[in-house]
Amino acid sequence: MKKINIYLIDFHGSIFEHDIYYSKKIKSLGECEIKLDAVFAKDFKFLPIVDKYCSNHNIETINLEKNLQNYFLEVIRYNVNNPDKRNLVVLISEKISSKLNSLFKQDPCFNPHII
Repeated sequence: MKKINIYLIDFHGSIFEHDIYYSKKIKSLGECEIKLDAVFAKDFKFLPIVDKYCSNHNIETINLEKNLQNYFLEVIRYNVNNPDKRNLVVLISEKISSKLNSLFKQDPCFNPHII
């Protein structure tokens, strides 16, 4: 079974800084020739640069619920409904990245990476 790559991009800073940082990290994955299928974030209205990049590169954007457990469940639900999607990005705060990484490591279908 081929694992699903989950790229957890975390950052601590202002909303404006988040948008720039996240967009640079997503672009760097593209430069590594990783074809991203979807990007998950709490709210894309605060990430206009990321939203535009995803739109220009045909990457699906998905808004997440507010708590950690729902983040994990939303990605699982997406994966069940889209089994052909193999490269997913989750934009999260620095304080929950290790917890979310631990949840994904427990599932044998996922291969998480903190970036």
